[in-house]
Parts: sequence; C-alpha cells; structure tokens
Amino acid sequence: LLNSLDGIGAATGQIFVLTTNERHNLDEALIRHGRVDLQVEFMDCVPEQAAAMWEQFYPESADLAGRFSEKLFAALAGRQLSTAALQGFFVLR
Repeated sequence: LLNSLDGIGAATGQIFVLTTNERHNLDEALIRHGRVDLQVEFMDCVPEQAAAMWEQFYPESADLAGRFSEKLFAALAGRQLSTAALQGFFVLR
C-alpha cells in the first residue's frame, strides 16, 4: 500500500482518499505528513445539521425544519445519529 502511494511505481498528480472507522489502528507510517495532507473527522449530527438537511430535502416546507429537528433530538433522548443515517431516512421517505 505504501509503495502505491509514494513508492517507486507511484503515479503523480493523483488524489487518494483514505477512509477508516478506526483511525487509531492505522500505522503512523501510513498517515504521516507528506503522505496524508488532510484529515477530516465526521462527527455525529447536531440539530442545526438536521434542520439544514430537512431544508435541502423539503424546500417547500423549510419552515418546519426547526420543529423537525427539535422533535428528532427529543426522540433520540441523547443517543447519537450520523448524518448518513439521517440522509438515508430522508431518501427512503
């Protein structure tokens, strides 16, 4: 894997996207500076994101976004929700 990123046979001018759910298990040699230039952590959904997603999926009823978000997080009662799971909910409805 390391040779494909920056070894003798590596292609230049390409962007690689690495994803993992367990960053702490990756070898530091794989994610050192110069090899991985940007790391982005996606956190769980917050009420503002849920409202913004509502507005994107239901622009004709954007005025209900705040109410949806409030009721959603009240129903979750402290449990976490990913934005991917919320998007899946919207897509299926």
